[in-house]
Amino acid sequence: MLYCRFSIDIACIYIL
Repeated sequence: MLYCRFSIDIACIYIL
């Protein structure tokens, strides 16, 4: 799945 967090910057990581 694709996990994204939105705070000061946008960071996304892909986790199997």
